[in-house]
Amino acid sequence: MGGIKRHLRSLTLLDYASIVLILAHLVLLFAKRNRLRFGFDTPYHLLMGKMFADFDRVVLWDYYEFAPVGRPQLYPPFEHILIWWIHDGFELGYVEIGRLIAIVQYPLTLLLSWLAIRLLFDDVTAASFLGLLSADGKFWSWQLTVAPTAMILALYMPFLYFFLRKRKYIATALLTIFLYSHLGMPYTIMLSLAISVVLMYKLDRSYIKEAVFVVCLSLILFLPWMLHILSNLDALRANLARGRLQILGFLSMNIPTLLLLPLGIYACFKEKLKGRLFIGSFLGFFSILLTYGWRYFIHAPLVNSAVAALGYKRIINRTASRKLIVTITLVFLAVNSLFSFSLIPIGRGRLPQGPRIVEPAPLVRELTTMVSEEPKAWGAFSLNNPDLVAVANWIAENTREDEIIHVMVGSLADAITLLTGRRTDHGMYPEVRTEEMFRAVAQGRKSGIFVLTKEQLKNMRLFTIKSETLAVFGEFMIVYATGEIKPFDILAMPISIYIRLPNLKHVDQGLLDAWLNLIRELRPDEVSIGVHQKDVGNQKLAQFISEVKEMIETVELSIFTVDPSKLKENIMSLISAAGDKIDALRICGKPDVITPELLASIREEIGQKDLGIGIIGLPGEEIRAWRNPDEIFEFADYLVRHVPPSADFILHAIQVDIEAFSRFEKPIFVQIDLSMIRLMDETAPLLNLIAATHQTDASGILIEFDDPLIPPNILELLKKALSRP
Repeated sequence: MGGIKRHLRSLTLLDYASIVLILAHLVLLFAKRNRLRFGFDTPYHLLMGKMFADFDRVVLWDYYEFAPVGRPQLYPPFEHILIWWIHDGFELGYVEIGRLIAIVQYPLTLLLSWLAIRLLFDDVTAASFLGLLSADGKFWSWQLTVAPTAMILALYMPFLYFFLRKRKYIATALLTIFLYSHLGMPYTIMLSLAISVVLMYKLDRSYIKEAVFVVCLSLILFLPWMLHILSNLDALRANLARGRLQILGFLSMNIPTLLLLPLGIYACFKEKLKGRLFIGSFLGFFSILLTYGWRYFIHAPLVNSAVAALGYKRIINRTASRKLIVTITLVFLAVNSLFSFSLIPIGRGRLPQGPRIVEPAPLVRELTTMVSEEPKAWGAFSLNNPDLVAVANWIAENTREDEIIHVMVGSLADAITLLTGRRTDHGMYPEVRTEEMFRAVAQGRKSGIFVLTKEQLKNMRLFTIKSETLAVFGEFMIVYATGEIKPFDILAMPISIYIRLPNLKHVDQGLLDAWLNLIRELRPDEVSIGVHQKDVGNQKLAQFISEVKEMIETVELSIFTVDPSKLKENIMSLISAAGDKIDALRICGKPDVITPELLASIREEIGQKDLGIGIIGLPGEEIRAWRNPDEIFEFADYLVRHVPPSADFILHAIQVDIEAFSRFEKPIFVQIDLSMIRLMDETAPLLNLIAATHQTDASGILIEFDDPLIPPNILELLKKALSRP
């Protein structure tokens, strides 16, 4: 900033006191870093940064929220790119990145804002501004959040400074950053700028031209993302404020700020150009009250404190003695740094808490409780909440990677995905949505693992069949539940079973015998046997296949492939040992493993036997990842879509895959992995999954097990399902 060196040479006692206060916040936040609340929005922005890092690019479709459908990713990407680069550059975990941002962001906001006010006015105005701003608990709570609006507020005062100094390229760069950070706040800033230059017009007309240049160039630079938004405009819904507590909100403001604002407005007009710039911001920020409701009271303290500080300066200037001015201002700075004065605190829960005029200011909270001014319920969704961490650990240990977890709170959903990698059927900011996103709830088709608060479970009306509590951590409950089962004929679609064998090198013969006993009891027409490639040459596999073939008509072998260069040799060995017992061979693996050359070599070995391809992963993604899908499908006789035990996933995945593969005219079977859930002696969960598959155009169903010990009721259901007429 221009003139910084000159000012550094003439720092005053008030300047030193201000700098010490800012450093105190930095040190205390670092010391209390494990008690940061992180805010309600933090999991979303860290998750989006993780998604960018995982895909190693700016992602235009949100694959992690509202699974299995997802939605357009319309949130401007600047802060998410920063999180991605910090993660890759410094190898920090995402929670650690959240802590880093929270620790630095609030002190940095104080420093940059104080410095801008100091350069524009004087040490008294800057110190009183710092005192007023650092007394506001709601502003403090928000600036400890990983949120683009918090980052914008940290840079807003420097933006005003550079605009006033006609450093138009720096101002343009900052406004462009704002546009690439949020879909609302930049336009509030543009409105504020427009009001300011109108008020400044009689004093200096050149600022009109300056504002037009900065705004227009910023919008031009923002055009790529704007085109992305416009191309998905049908997914964007307005979210206007309800305005329930807007008037009471003013009574929750810091009393010194509220009292000084009228005089500050008058003082701004007396300050001519500089003052009118701040009046424009003061008036422009009222648009937040109309469009974003209560968030006005977490964003506006920055501007309100600046206007109020000018009012303070006008009062204190009536004191003749500089020494007295400094003394009073130091006391004012100290008192506001320790105590927050308001008529009706609104922060926790957003409802009036009663007339409690004096509360601890942020500095005292950092020294003691770290209690935030955000709504009380939000604390449960903090990434520092040990109960939430325990939920995440349970999910990571007890579910598979492609499991979709059902959650009813966006921040909780994003926290689970961030901490576990499991996708959920919820997310933040539902004003960006597709028509299919919420259809599952309306159709009552959800089944699987739910993470609910105790209050949500108490009020739950979604489940009409069965629910069972799997784990409880504080206020969180992990529940397995099913939705309403629609009537269907269980024999209307072919059903077979899939046996997933463990490592055959160390397998217990008793386990293989148990599988044989299960097949003998179920008497299916077809059995699929799944093995890892390393077990294909094991003699135990050939023997097991031979014994299975003695009991049933058709045997399919499914091989999870990791080394395509050795697969042909493995298959040759197996064919020589049990080739006449195998009727079909299926190849599964990552997209880079499945190639036309591999399939051609396998086709050469197996002759007229059926050759299938297993489809694993997100719907529609695998075919895009294959290098030559048309050539690959030339060799395939059928496809098998592997799915988790989620009705949502089945309905969406089969629809997407059938559309993607329709031109190949190959039958598609659904393989439901029941090893991913805890099988209870209740048929509802399995019936729900079979019913969902019956709503698709799949050619048949495979039920996957990794354990032959099946509960009696499930066993009876399978007998019925497998009893083909």
